Amino acid sequence: MLLIALALLATIIAGITLPYAITLVANVFQTMISYSKLAQAGTQDDEEFLRSMHAFGVHYSCVGVVLFLGGYLGTALMKITALNQIFKLRQEYLKSALNQDFAYFDLYQTGDFSSKMAELVTKTIIFCMKLLVFQPLLFSTYCILINLKRNEIP
Repeated sequence: MLLIALALLATIIAGITLPYAITLVANVFQTMISYSKLAQAGTQDDEEFLRSMHAFGVHYSCVGVVLFLGGYLGTALMKITALNQIFKLRQEYLKSALNQDFAYFDLYQTGDFSSKMAELVTKTIIFCMKLLVFQPLLFSTYCILINLKRNEIP
C-alpha cells in the first residue's frame, strides 16, 4: 500500500510540474516580447535579458529533472507493486492447488485456470501502466483548465 501511495504521489508531482513548465515558457515569451519592444525603442538592457534567460534555463532544467523522476518513479513503483501482487496471487493459487486431493485433478484441469488467470493479470497490468503514463498529462490538463476557469472575465 505504501508503494502505491508513493507511486501516486510521484505521478501527481510529475503532473503538477508540467503546468509549471508551461508557465515558465510563457514567462520567457513575455520577456522576449518586452525585450523586443525595448530594443525597438533603443532602451533595452542586455544584461537583464541574458540573466533572465539564464534563470529560465536553470529553472526549466530543474523542472525537467523533477518531471522525469516523478514519471519514472511512479511507473517503476507501480510495476513493483503489480509484481508483488502477482507473486502473492500465484503463491495462494499454488497453496490451494497443492492442498487438493488427487481426485480433484481428475475432474478439473488446473492448467486452464492458471493460464487464464495469468493472461488476465497481464492485461490488467498493461492497462494500469498505460493509465499511469497518461495520468500526469490528465492531471496537468485539469490544472490548466482550473486556472483558465479562475482567470475568466465575468
